[in-house]
Amino acid sequence: MKATSKDKSFHSDATVAKNALLLLAAVLQIVGLSSCGNQLQEYPAVLETADSLAYVNPDSAVALLQSVEAEMTASTPAVHHLYDLLTIKARDKANYPLTSESLILDVLDHYEHGGDPNKLPEAYYYAGRVFRTLGDAPQAIDYFQKAQTTLNELDLQKLPAANAERYGKLKGTIMAQKGYVFRNQHLYRESEDCFKQAYILDSLSNDTVGMFMDLNDIGYVKQIAGDNEHALHYFDMAAIMAGEYGDSLYLENIIVQKCQCLNKLKRYDEVAKYLQEFHPHFTRSNSEIINSLFGEYYWKTGESEKAVPYFKWLYDSGSIYSRSNAALWFSDYETKRGNAKEALRYMAEFSNLEIELRKLRNEEVTALTSSLYNYHLREQENQRLKAKQEVQKLRFWMVSLIAFLLVCALFFIIRYARIRQRYLKSNNEHLRYLLSSMQADKEKHQQMIQTQAANLRNSEIHQLIATKCANNECLYNRDWLIVEETMQRLAPEFISKLRSVHSCSPMEWKVSLLTKFGFSPTDIAIATAHTSSAIYSIRSRLYKKVFTHDAPYSDWESFINSL
Repeated sequence: MKATSKDKSFHSDATVAKNALLLLAAVLQIVGLSSCGNQLQEYPAVLETADSLAYVNPDSAVALLQSVEAEMTASTPAVHHLYDLLTIKARDKANYPLTSESLILDVLDHYEHGGDPNKLPEAYYYAGRVFRTLGDAPQAIDYFQKAQTTLNELDLQKLPAANAERYGKLKGTIMAQKGYVFRNQHLYRESEDCFKQAYILDSLSNDTVGMFMDLNDIGYVKQIAGDNEHALHYFDMAAIMAGEYGDSLYLENIIVQKCQCLNKLKRYDEVAKYLQEFHPHFTRSNSEIINSLFGEYYWKTGESEKAVPYFKWLYDSGSIYSRSNAALWFSDYETKRGNAKEALRYMAEFSNLEIELRKLRNEEVTALTSSLYNYHLREQENQRLKAKQEVQKLRFWMVSLIAFLLVCALFFIIRYARIRQRYLKSNNEHLRYLLSSMQADKEKHQQMIQTQAANLRNSEIHQLIATKCANNECLYNRDWLIVEETMQRLAPEFISKLRSVHSCSPMEWKVSLLTKFGFSPTDIAIATAHTSSAIYSIRSRLYKKVFTHDAPYSDWESFINSL
């Protein structure tokens, strides 16, 4: 069965609308995909267990993660990358060396491009930890800063309570890590500022352990910067908090550092009081500093024989810095004992160690310079890629928007054309009906038109208009009201018939009224304050609007007079 014109119009409009909706759906789908990462995701329970275990028993967390490695790496990208992140986290907390940057960079790439945004701050943090371990200070600071920024943008209230608490404490930890990086670069003022900010953040999150560690770190920075008096103040505050918390091992470390300050200030009596009651627990991390403390104290108080075993341990098992100091001490010790041969041997060893230290310092400077240069290159490349991505993203959205607007415009143009076509068709049908009704009783209609014309010419407003036109005066608003009232009274069908075929503008309406009154285009031009050519043009356009084809202006006059 053939479709009617209305059916064709409907199907055409429906097709355009369908295309517009499809494009809109595509745009919304893209937006939806970009925002889907904001939703909380669920992960295997074993990963949640390993995450919690990393804080209390990191070695067990490492073992647990290793036992499910095959299953997790074969799972979805979200699970696989969380597994990798937790592996780095557990190994870091278990003090395993973080020597590879490839794994954390792969994790970062996942979370930066659509992964769970709630994991991004922690990913940035451990990227900072990895690069700090690798000695790349600028890159480490950059990632710690990104961790801070993303953490501040994260709504912790939407996270589970345990995760929100951890992330609250992570803020202070990140700031402390920045402090360690600055301290290792001998930027003591910047390091101290970071530790002070870390203390404030840990106070806000009620992290007592973090607070006394921050105070101890501030004291240590002041100590190595030579400000021993102020260092003692912070060590005292840290010791009080660690004692109240019950962390005896950390309290011992604080006491050792406090005694070192007292040694440098030559307050040996106070050091003696501490050492009389001090029975430290030697560990792999504190053995060197404890032996250094006791050796230095006995040496400076004149009890060299008691200092020997401590300096011996430093010489045999300490770092290159401690071995150098111990070699210098033994050289002085043997000289005082009159043992020149041994003194010279230790002095030679001291010289060799100093050469190694200078090489090490030069390597550190070279490594720092290299890391700064590489960081600068990476930043330049990152900025270039970021700018390129932004341009591509902007170009994509602009093309999508233009395409969408074009489809919408096409849809509305077609709709308007269809509606306009229907309107003209309906108007033409009405016009044919109107003309045929006038032709049905032509004689009677002509008589009525002649009577109306005579009545209009004999009206008072007609005389007024003729007088004003003769004097080159235009009509005022009150005159136009009288014109319409007179036309409504003497030729009521004219108004209804004209309005049924065309919705005239105010100017078109005035021209049509005066035409019906029998005025010439010249008089109408005077009455409306227009030129005669403008009136001719208006009448021609009116005819074309109603009859949809061009005609002389006089045809419009004939049509008006026939209504």
